[in-house]
Amino acid sequence: MKLFKKKDTEEETVTEENVTDILFEEDNKKQRKRRKIFLLVAGILFIVIGILMIWSSLLFSKKDTTKRDSNLDYLTKTYGEDVSIGFLKKNKDIFSYNICSKKTSFCAVAQYNEAKKEWIYPNGESQVNVVLFMDKAVSVLENNNVNYATYTDATTSHDIQNNYVLVIEKDDVSALTRSIININESGLIVNICSSEECNANYHVSIFNKADYDIITSKVKQTDSIKNYADLYEILFKSDDDVYGTRLGENIERHNIGDGMFNCNDEDCNNHKHIAYRYVAGSHNYVDSTIIVEGIN
Repeated sequence: MKLFKKKDTEEETVTEENVTDILFEEDNKKQRKRRKIFLLVAGILFIVIGILMIWSSLLFSKKDTTKRDSNLDYLTKTYGEDVSIGFLKKNKDIFSYNICSKKTSFCAVAQYNEAKKEWIYPNGESQVNVVLFMDKAVSVLENNNVNYATYTDATTSHDIQNNYVLVIEKDDVSALTRSIININESGLIVNICSSEECNANYHVSIFNKADYDIITSKVKQTDSIKNYADLYEILFKSDDDVYGTRLGENIERHNIGDGMFNCNDEDCNNHKHIAYRYVAGSHNYVDSTIIVEGIN
């Protein structure tokens, strides 16, 4: 008679502790995998950056560095130290520089053509003079405690600015009048406008306090503002009842001086918004003026 011995089998009991260990191990595997990927990407970036640095150093020779610095010295001597002048880039024989106001967001671009040994201004040299003029203008406004805001048509820091817009609040009329007279006496205006024309793309608009508040509250620094018409458009659209023209209607024109913000024409009472546009310089055979315009 054969005896069969029953084989003991020990069943593995799955406990909560075992499950936790398994899950923890899976998490560790995922973390190690992510770490490897991160280190791989970081290594590749490090190599690429190193190659670019070596490549740029090879392209930008000692001679280029010397020329870059001498150009910076030239621009500083030409336009003064009141503006911030910085090197942008070198593309073949062209060295590009930024000339920026220290008080506003206004900048202009100047380029030096090494092959032709000449300076180039993509938007004309008058645009550089506008930056200087605006710098002087806002300094005068600040000294007289007059509020202002500045805008351009550039929506990012990489865009080249083509237009400069200065918005001024008309609150303290005495301080504002004193400011405009002072600005108008600036010797920088002649560099912006010739005896017959004014080609620089700049705009100085003055608004009553309520309208100034509407504009400055609705316009962001990243918005593109090309000229005074864009500002009028903001006021036009802010009204519940629209019945006029958004571009403004000329009412009166005044020479710079006391009383230039007065409006005696009956049309001044027929518009919801009144704007004052300061047009500096002798252009179209007319000296600097304040143009009173009605909006809506």
